[in-house]
Amino acid sequence: MKKNETYLEPSSCYHVYNRVVGSDKLFYSEANYLYFLRKYQEYISPVAETFVYCLMPNHFHFLIRVKTESDIQNNSIERNKAGVKNSQASLYVSKQFSNFFNGYSQAINKQQFRNGSLFSRPFKRKQIDSMEYMRNVVLYIHSNPVNHGYTQYAKEWKFSSYNCITSNTDYGLKRDEVIEWFEDLDNFTKTHENYNVNKLVELEFD
Repeated sequence: MKKNETYLEPSSCYHVYNRVVGSDKLFYSEANYLYFLRKYQEYISPVAETFVYCLMPNHFHFLIRVKTESDIQNNSIERNKAGVKNSQASLYVSKQFSNFFNGYSQAINKQQFRNGSLFSRPFKRKQIDSMEYMRNVVLYIHSNPVNHGYTQYAKEWKFSSYNCITSNTDYGLKRDEVIEWFEDLDNFTKTHENYNVNKLVELEFD
Protein backbone atom coordinates (compact mmCIF):
# COMPACT_ATOMS: atom_id res chain seq x y z
CA MET A 1 0.00 0.00 0.00
CA LYS A 2 1.41 3.37 -0.94
CA LYS A 3 0.06 6.64 0.39
CA ASN A 4 0.18 9.47 -2.12
CA GLU A 5 -0.49 13.05 -1.10
CA THR A 6 0.66 14.54 -4.41
CA TYR A 7 -0.58 13.46 -7.84
CA LEU A 8 -2.72 10.60 -9.10
CA GLU A 9 -0.66 8.76 -11.70
CA PRO A 10 -2.07 7.47 -15.01
CA SER A 11 -3.05 3.76 -15.14
CA SER A 12 -2.88 3.44 -11.33
CA CYS A 13 -5.67 2.46 -8.93
CA TYR A 14 -6.49 4.50 -5.82
CA HIS A 15 -8.79 4.57 -2.85
CA VAL A 16 -9.83 8.24 -2.81
CA TYR A 17 -11.65 9.55 0.24
CA ASN A 18 -12.20 12.66 2.33
CA ARG A 19 -14.40 14.23 4.98
CA VAL A 20 -15.81 17.64 5.80
CA VAL A 21 -14.14 20.15 8.06
CA GLY A 22 -15.19 19.88 11.69
CA SER A 23 -18.71 18.74 12.48
CA ASP A 24 -20.38 20.05 9.33
CA LYS A 25 -22.33 17.82 6.97
CA LEU A 26 -21.40 16.97 3.41
CA PHE A 27 -24.98 16.13 2.42
CA TYR A 28 -28.18 17.69 3.78
CA SER A 29 -30.71 16.03 1.48
CA GLU A 30 -31.05 13.32 -1.15
CA ALA A 31 -30.75 16.04 -3.78
CA ASN A 32 -27.28 16.86 -2.43
CA TYR A 33 -26.16 13.23 -2.83
CA LEU A 34 -27.39 13.16 -6.42
CA TYR A 35 -25.83 16.52 -7.24
CA PHE A 36 -22.49 15.32 -5.84
CA LEU A 37 -22.60 12.26 -8.12
CA ARG A 38 -23.50 14.40 -11.14
CA LYS A 39 -20.56 16.73 -10.49
CA TYR A 40 -18.32 13.69 -9.99
CA GLN A 41 -19.43 12.34 -13.34
CA GLU A 42 -18.78 15.69 -14.99
CA TYR A 43 -15.26 16.22 -13.68
CA ILE A 44 -13.83 12.79 -12.89
CA SER A 45 -15.22 10.47 -15.57
CA PRO A 46 -13.04 12.08 -18.28
CA VAL A 47 -9.89 11.19 -16.32
CA ALA A 48 -10.70 8.08 -14.26
CA GLU A 49 -12.75 4.88 -14.24
CA THR A 50 -14.80 4.19 -11.13
CA PHE A 51 -15.22 0.76 -9.57
CA VAL A 52 -17.16 1.40 -6.36
CA TYR A 53 -18.17 4.28 -4.11
CA CYS A 54 -20.00 5.15 -0.91
CA LEU A 55 -21.31 8.56 0.15
CA MET A 56 -21.82 9.13 3.87
CA PRO A 57 -23.34 12.16 5.64
CA ASN A 58 -19.92 13.70 6.35
CA HIS A 59 -17.46 11.84 4.11
CA PHE A 60 -17.09 9.79 0.91
CA HIS A 61 -15.09 6.92 -0.59
CA PHE A 62 -14.26 6.07 -4.22
CA LEU A 63 -12.19 3.27 -5.71
CA ILE A 64 -10.87 4.44 -9.07
CA ARG A 65 -8.37 3.71 -11.80
CA VAL A 66 -6.83 6.75 -13.43
CA LYS A 67 -7.06 6.54 -17.22
CA THR A 68 -3.98 6.05 -19.38
CA GLU A 69 -1.71 8.91 -20.33
CA SER A 70 -2.96 8.79 -23.93
CA ASP A 71 -6.63 8.79 -22.90
CA ILE A 72 -6.07 11.84 -20.73
CA GLN A 73 -4.10 13.58 -23.47
CA ASN A 74 -6.97 13.00 -25.89
CA ASN A 75 -9.13 15.14 -23.65
CA SER A 76 -7.65 18.16 -25.41
CA ILE A 77 -10.50 20.64 -24.99
CA GLU A 78 -10.66 20.28 -21.21
CA ARG A 79 -6.86 20.22 -21.01
CA ASN A 80 -6.59 23.52 -22.85
CA LYS A 81 -9.19 25.09 -20.58
CA ALA A 82 -7.21 24.00 -17.55
CA GLY A 83 -4.00 25.36 -19.03
CA VAL A 84 -2.14 22.10 -18.45
CA LYS A 85 0.49 20.80 -20.85
CA ASN A 86 0.16 17.31 -22.33
CA SER A 87 3.17 16.08 -20.34
CA GLN A 88 1.41 16.83 -17.06
CA ALA A 89 -1.41 14.28 -17.06
CA SER A 90 -1.18 13.58 -13.32
CA LEU A 91 -1.38 17.28 -12.54
CA TYR A 92 -4.44 17.57 -14.73
CA VAL A 93 -6.16 14.70 -12.91
CA SER A 94 -5.54 16.37 -9.56
CA LYS A 95 -6.87 19.64 -10.97
CA GLN A 96 -10.07 17.89 -12.05
CA PHE A 97 -10.57 16.65 -8.49
CA SER A 98 -9.92 20.15 -7.18
CA ASN A 99 -12.49 21.62 -9.56
CA PHE A 100 -14.98 18.94 -8.54
CA PHE A 101 -14.58 19.66 -4.83
CA ASN A 102 -14.64 23.42 -5.33
CA GLY A 103 -17.79 23.28 -7.42
CA TYR A 104 -19.65 21.18 -4.87
CA SER A 105 -18.38 23.30 -1.97
CA GLN A 106 -19.67 26.48 -3.58
CA ALA A 107 -23.11 24.94 -4.03
CA ILE A 108 -23.32 23.77 -0.40
CA ASN A 109 -22.00 27.07 0.94
CA LYS A 110 -24.69 28.90 -1.00
CA GLN A 111 -27.40 26.47 0.12
CA GLN A 112 -26.40 26.57 3.80
CA PHE A 113 -25.35 30.23 3.98
CA ARG A 114 -21.88 29.20 5.10
CA ASN A 115 -18.36 30.37 4.28
CA GLY A 116 -14.95 28.77 4.12
CA SER A 117 -13.64 25.34 3.21
CA LEU A 118 -16.02 22.40 3.20
CA PHE A 119 -13.51 19.57 2.69
CA SER A 120 -10.37 18.69 4.60
CA ARG A 121 -7.21 19.34 2.60
CA PRO A 122 -5.52 17.70 0.89
CA PHE A 123 -8.01 15.00 -0.09
CA LYS A 124 -6.78 11.53 0.81
CA ARG A 125 -5.64 8.94 -1.67
CA LYS A 126 -3.98 5.54 -1.22
CA GLN A 127 -2.55 3.61 -4.13
CA ILE A 128 -3.67 0.00 -4.50
CA ASP A 129 -0.77 -2.41 -4.93
CA SER A 130 -2.39 -5.87 -4.86
CA MET A 131 -5.59 -7.67 -5.80
CA GLU A 132 -6.12 -8.75 -2.20
CA TYR A 133 -6.00 -5.14 -1.09
CA MET A 134 -8.32 -4.17 -3.95
CA ARG A 135 -10.97 -6.65 -2.79
CA ASN A 136 -10.61 -5.50 0.80
CA VAL A 137 -11.12 -1.89 -0.21
CA VAL A 138 -14.30 -2.84 -2.09
CA LEU A 139 -15.60 -4.58 1.03
CA TYR A 140 -14.57 -1.74 3.29
CA ILE A 141 -16.20 0.94 1.14
CA HIS A 142 -19.50 -0.90 0.78
CA SER A 143 -19.52 -1.79 4.50
CA ASN A 144 -18.91 1.80 5.62
CA PRO A 145 -22.59 2.43 6.53
CA VAL A 146 -22.50 -0.73 8.67
CA ASN A 147 -19.23 0.31 10.28
CA HIS A 148 -20.72 3.69 11.23
CA GLY A 149 -23.98 2.23 12.51
CA TYR A 150 -26.33 3.52 9.83
CA THR A 151 -27.42 0.11 8.56
CA GLN A 152 -27.13 -3.55 9.45
CA TYR A 153 -26.21 -4.64 5.93
CA ALA A 154 -24.36 -2.97 3.04
CA LYS A 155 -27.33 -3.45 0.71
CA GLU A 156 -29.51 -1.23 2.92
CA TRP A 157 -27.54 1.96 2.22
CA LYS A 158 -28.95 3.90 -0.72
CA PHE A 159 -25.93 6.01 -1.57
CA SER A 160 -23.31 3.42 -2.48
CA SER A 161 -22.49 1.34 -5.53
CA TYR A 162 -23.40 -1.98 -3.88
CA ASN A 163 -26.94 -2.18 -5.27
CA CYS A 164 -25.81 -0.84 -8.65
CA ILE A 165 -23.47 -3.81 -8.94
CA THR A 166 -25.90 -6.45 -7.68
CA SER A 167 -28.78 -5.17 -9.82
CA ASN A 168 -26.97 -5.63 -13.15
CA THR A 169 -26.79 -1.91 -13.91
CA ASP A 170 -23.45 -0.16 -14.31
CA TYR A 171 -24.28 3.56 -13.88
CA GLY A 172 -20.86 4.28 -15.33
CA LEU A 173 -19.12 1.81 -12.99
CA LYS A 174 -16.67 -0.93 -14.02
CA ARG A 175 -19.19 -3.45 -12.68
CA ASP A 176 -17.99 -6.55 -14.53
CA GLU A 177 -14.41 -6.08 -13.36
CA VAL A 178 -15.49 -5.75 -9.75
CA ILE A 179 -17.51 -8.96 -9.93
CA GLU A 180 -14.57 -10.79 -11.54
CA TRP A 181 -12.41 -9.89 -8.52
CA PHE A 182 -14.83 -11.97 -6.44
CA GLU A 183 -15.18 -14.71 -9.12
CA ASP A 184 -18.94 -14.23 -9.60
CA LEU A 185 -21.93 -12.22 -8.34
CA ASP A 186 -22.97 -14.89 -5.85
CA ASN A 187 -19.57 -14.85 -4.16
CA PHE A 188 -19.57 -11.04 -4.28
CA THR A 189 -22.78 -10.88 -2.24
CA LYS A 190 -21.81 -13.68 0.16
CA THR A 191 -18.43 -12.09 0.84
CA HIS A 192 -20.10 -8.80 1.70
CA GLU A 193 -22.62 -10.52 3.97
CA ASN A 194 -19.84 -12.27 5.89
CA TYR A 195 -17.44 -9.31 5.99
CA ASN A 196 -16.16 -8.20 9.38
CA VAL A 197 -16.11 -4.39 9.35
CA ASN A 198 -13.51 -4.38 12.14
CA LYS A 199 -11.05 -6.28 9.96
CA LEU A 200 -9.41 -3.21 8.42
CA VAL A 201 -9.45 -0.80 11.34
CA GLU A 202 -5.66 -0.73 11.39
CA LEU A 203 -5.60 0.68 7.84
CA GLU A 204 -7.13 3.94 9.08
CA PHE A 205 -9.19 4.73 6.01
CA ASP A 206 -11.40 7.34 7.66
